[in-house]
Amino acid sequence: MTDNDELCVHCAAVPLYDLFTGPRLLGTGKGVQDGVEHAAIGTLDQVWTNVNCPLCRMVKHCVLGGGWAGANLFEDVSARCKPSNIEVRLWPESVDRMDEMVFDSYETDEQLATRLVVRLVGLPHVALEVRDDVQKYYPSGGIQLLSPDSIDPTRPLRNGFLAPSMDDSLGLLRTWIDECKEHHRTTTCHPIDIMPGSPILPAHIRAIDVSNHALVEIDPAVSPYATLSYVWGDSAASYTDMVDSLGDSSTPRLPATVPQLMLDAIAVCTTLAIPYLWVDLYCIHQTNPELKAIEIALMGQIYRFSAITLVAGSPAHRTLLPPPDTPAHQQLTFTTASTTLPHKLTLITQPPPLHSQLRLSPWTTRSWTFQEGHLAPRLAFFNPPYPLIFVCSSGLFAPNLHSGPYGHSCHIPPLDLQSFGFHLVSGRTWLSTSRWSHLDYARIVHYYSGRELSFESDKLNALEGCLTALEERKRVKFLWGMPTSIFKEEFDTEQPSSSTNGVRPDMTPSPTPRELRRLASDHDFVLAAQHPRRLGLGPFVATHLSLVAALVAGLILVVVAIVYASTTSNQILECPDWAVDCRQADNWTVEHLGTVQGIVTLVFFVGLSALGYVALAFCEASVWVLLTLQTFKIRELEAYLSVTRGSVLAVPAAAMAVKTLPAGLVLAAAVVVTLIPLASIPMVGFAFTPALRSVVLEGDYTAGGGIEERHEGGDLPTAVKSLVPSRSLLLILLPSLVLLITMGVATWSTKIHKRNAIPVMRLAGLAETLKSAQTGYLRAHAATDGAKTYLPAGGLGEPGYSEERSVEHSISKVIE
Repeated sequence: MTDNDELCVHCAAVPLYDLFTGPRLLGTGKGVQDGVEHAAIGTLDQVWTNVNCPLCRMVKHCVLGGGWAGANLFEDVSARCKPSNIEVRLWPESVDRMDEMVFDSYETDEQLATRLVVRLVGLPHVALEVRDDVQKYYPSGGIQLLSPDSIDPTRPLRNGFLAPSMDDSLGLLRTWIDECKEHHRTTTCHPIDIMPGSPILPAHIRAIDVSNHALVEIDPAVSPYATLSYVWGDSAASYTDMVDSLGDSSTPRLPATVPQLMLDAIAVCTTLAIPYLWVDLYCIHQTNPELKAIEIALMGQIYRFSAITLVAGSPAHRTLLPPPDTPAHQQLTFTTASTTLPHKLTLITQPPPLHSQLRLSPWTTRSWTFQEGHLAPRLAFFNPPYPLIFVCSSGLFAPNLHSGPYGHSCHIPPLDLQSFGFHLVSGRTWLSTSRWSHLDYARIVHYYSGRELSFESDKLNALEGCLTALEERKRVKFLWGMPTSIFKEEFDTEQPSSSTNGVRPDMTPSPTPRELRRLASDHDFVLAAQHPRRLGLGPFVATHLSLVAALVAGLILVVVAIVYASTTSNQILECPDWAVDCRQADNWTVEHLGTVQGIVTLVFFVGLSALGYVALAFCEASVWVLLTLQTFKIRELEAYLSVTRGSVLAVPAAAMAVKTLPAGLVLAAAVVVTLIPLASIPMVGFAFTPALRSVVLEGDYTAGGGIEERHEGGDLPTAVKSLVPSRSLLLILLPSLVLLITMGVATWSTKIHKRNAIPVMRLAGLAETLKSAQTGYLRAHAATDGAKTYLPAGGLGEPGYSEERSVEHSISKVIE
């Protein structure tokens, strides 16, 4: 600004001192102080064209300085409404309002500086929908008092300052890290309850030695290291190609060609005197699937216990440090010349606050960076050309923020600084207490589910670090991304009765069994009725037409087999030569009786199996009823469900889970139905076993032809080879028994379902059931359409890196 600059008529009337020292809008969620007033400085076209007014130029600089709309804000707004119909206002607000980190303490709130933010408002005669569109634009940055000369002494914290060079800023960053380590001992700037040798920390991790660019094994509990958080994006293929050039020795070195981003990170670590750097590209064994799976599972812990996480947040540059040809972000200053103020005020424009930078950064769009930002205890956010920003759970600190008498220090002895973030170090919020709350989980899912993944199989891997932190801190277990506490009323017999190791029992209400079943059926995640509130057998059968088809097919097959066996048993296999009118079976049947027996056995077996499928379906559906009569552990329920699906091997384990008579009867019914098709094999063989039986046949002879006297004048009795009709009738017993069991279980189960207002439904596999309910739970808590669209109907699924290992690990964690 030049000495000849003068305020325009609108800006000259703005009570700047009153705006900076008076009531203001407070931090997110803290409301508005009484008497807040704004100042109008003209219309948008007036501000844009007034090049002589220093305050107008500062406002224009704020509008063009980035933020939610970026440099095209003027053009975007002008396309919707004439600039002459848009009023420009200055609103006073606390410096942490609409920013990433919000202070907890009221005492701290009172000492935070004020900034003037630019708001665009459509004039009253503008259409309402146009005004709404215009107000959505929120130019970032703002105008603050320049520290230390012009600050309000009652609000010394985080005033404006002219940002120094990057080298000086890195010196400040080193100071902030040291101060945080020394003074922020009561906050989650330090991992909770972690000591060297703790089992939750890996014994060794691979890291880059910044002094010689070698990959070495370090003890993370002893050796300080930094982590790099960045977006692979379109460079994923080129990045992975670089891994192939690593040496095969025990101490491999980085390849000759290393991305500039990694070189910047190494240079920053050198300046900060941090000897090691962890970068997933090089420190995860990309070519060894087994080691890669283990190391991916540890990523959350690695970021959680690092000395500092370096975040590459620039949407334009894949670097931490600004490229040589990149100019620094310009900050404008202006000193008022009015003699009516208590003293002269020097104003300075500020770069976009961190929250605005995050909104435009690709770093916040990726799923993998979610746990990296939320679990890291300290972060340095790099977004050239803007100044770097340091974040810990005590607050947000930047070279362009200055706290008057406290300077750039992140330690202010009179205050116990405590902050919470939305995208960064938010683990401070949900890890600060050992009490489990579904709200913590819901909040994590809400923010995570809107992010993007290159591979669907990574959707649980990228969240595992957060879930592991919750498991350790709150003593809650997860299965396929779902807290198992929501299943405890259904599946767990052990309820916490007292505190264990200082951890309070779960006092947060979990979904009831009926709510869980309704949730699952509402989202069609189990084989349930389309209208879950309709009860009874009819809706169940109507929505499971496969059962109807199996019943009809089974009846047809067993009837065909029984009728054919009965018909064949009434025929003689071998007739005497002298017999007249002897009903003998056709020659093919007689000659191939063994083949005929095999075909009838197959048809009868398949028919009984189809009927058994129907019976087992009702046995499986009755498990919901049994859950209202007794409890099951997940391992017990898995075995019981296996029996209701025809597994004889699971009978011993399932029998151990039986605690009520109905459970025992259903189990016995399932076992009988499973064995009946096997019993059909010997029974058909018995029915088709030939025997000699006495019959009376009419003979063809003449008197005196050599026949003894006692045979004269009558039919001749003889013993012939044939099947036994009574044996074939025994086959009717098997399908009758299956149908009887089906009717009994269905009638009893339906009656209890109606009594308990539970829709008759079948269970899918236990794993599928849990994953399905989990997806419904996630969708119910995600609260946004984008999150619900992101979450697939099949659940989060198993981690893609090793499905078999993950399933075994997840199940064992629940049943141990």
